[in-house]
Formats: sequence, structure tokens, C-alpha cells
Amino acid sequence: MKVVTIIALAAQIILFSIGTQNVIASENTPHQQRGAAIFYGEIDISGRLAGPDLVLPTLATRCANCHEEPNPTPPPTSSTIPSTTSFAQPLTSQYLQTPQVRRGGPSSIFNAQRLCELLRTGIDPTHIIISTTMPRYDITDAQCEDLWAFLETK
Repeated sequence: MKVVTIIALAAQIILFSIGTQNVIASENTPHQQRGAAIFYGEIDISGRLAGPDLVLPTLATRCANCHEEPNPTPPPTSSTIPSTTSFAQPLTSQYLQTPQVRRGGPSSIFNAQRLCELLRTGIDPTHIIISTTMPRYDITDAQCEDLWAFLETK
């Protein structure tokens, strides 16, 4: 039974990698390609939970794990498991750039700089601390700009 479970898990990881390559390759600019690679965990960005100084594995810190838009019927080339819900708000250009009340605070919008600050510190544009279940990332300015370029296409 354990061997079957390990084989099934390995197959899912391989299929996920193939599917994300299709998404990454379909983007137009190098910034968007690198941003997609960050979003789907193809580029290793160190992340840790707030509080304990515990660095999480990339598989656990991919943006897509929690912020991918629900898609009950993925395209035939996609290897992602069909989902009808997201753990957290899907990260789309419209969601990030439309003034909205978030986490009970005042209305806010995101830009690349504000997103980077939130990813690094866990503090949103209105100075509210986000949930401790979201990792804090050791992300460079260039990586953050790439991620933002990708999110603007979603």
C-alpha cells in the first residue's frame, strides 16, 4: 500500500511540473515567465511561518497552493488537480488593483511595492498584519517585480 501511495504522489508531482511548464511557457515576457515560475513554485523562494524561525520547503510555499483561481475543469494540458475552492483569495489583477476592504481594514489596492512589503513582512498596505498561516518570503525586488508582472496577466 505504501509503494502505491508513493508512486501516486510522485506521479502527481511530475504532472504538476509538466502542467506548470505549459503555463510558464505561454506567457509573453521574460518577467511574466519568471513570475509564473515563482507563483507555481518552479523558482525556489524561501518562506517561513510567522513566529518560529522555520524555513518551509518550496512545495509548501508556492503561491498557487492557496491563491490559484478555482477551476473545476482544468484545460486538457493542465496537470493541476481540479478545484472548486481556494484556501485564500485568488490573486488576480482585478482583485489586487481594485480598491477593496481587506481583513476588516480600510479600502486598499496593491502595486508591486506594496505586494513585496506584504510578502516580506506580513503587513498589508493599510498596516494590518495578515494571517500567520501565510508564509513570509525572502524575495528580492527583481523576483517581486517578476511576480507582479505575472499577476497583472491573471
